[in-house]
Amino acid sequence: MDEYIGKKIPEDLIANLEKRKRLEEELKKIKEAMKMLKTKGSHEVEFIAPLRKFFTELTKRGLWEEELEIVGSWCFILYQRYLDVPYYPLSTRDLDILISFPS
Repeated sequence: MDEYIGKKIPEDLIANLEKRKRLEEELKKIKEAMKMLKTKGSHEVEFIAPLRKFFTELTKRGLWEEELEIVGSWCFILYQRYLDVPYYPLSTRDLDILISFPS
């Protein structure tokens, strides 16, 4: 449906069009960044072996039963690999661990 608004373009329409243009440019940058994240880089290889060793030690010491949890972006990577969770493109280079303290 088209609607003629006259020769003078309303200010709020101009502002919304400018906002849309900025958001489309941001979206383009985000999509490019996500393409880079989808490629497997060397950072993934260097973290897998130490993480496996770390998780093994946590398991040996029974710390999972003490309400220790992996949180943050690395939990998604683990969920994707071992629990068939859909792909989540963002990750960081640190490992976040949640420790539950008794109340």
